[in-house]
Amino acid sequence: MDVKTMLKASPKGSCLNTEAMAACIEACFECAQTCTMCAEACLSAEMGAAMARCVAMGMDCAEMCQCLGRMMCRPAMSMEACAMMLAACCRMCAMCAECCAGQAGTMACCALCAEMCTRCEQACQAMMATPEMQACC
Repeated sequence: MDVKTMLKASPKGSCLNTEAMAACIEACFECAQTCTMCAEACLSAEMGAAMARCVAMGMDCAEMCQCLGRMMCRPAMSMEACAMMLAACCRMCAMCAECCAGQAGTMACCALCAEMCTRCEQACQAMMATPEMQACC
């Protein structure tokens, strides 16, 4: 079952743009998975200070994305809290993408993680730009 179908099947329905919301939820969960897998792979590499920072950033980004994804799955979520979380997730994804891009030459997973973080940041920005989110906050 896909996210969009579940959002539409909610008894309360969604007062938000279902397309943007589903894309954001999916991007958050995919980003959390990618960041976690990249951090785990980097842990097995020889750790320098930059790599240690990248691992920590990846784990923090995974937590943020996972939290936002779960929050957006709840029909009764607070719109104001959601707006704050979207902004925080955008920033966290941008920071993680920058950190991973710096390690992309060392670890192939870091290039993939940077790409996914950028896609998640864009999905969060698209969600924040919807008229429904603009009207609430």
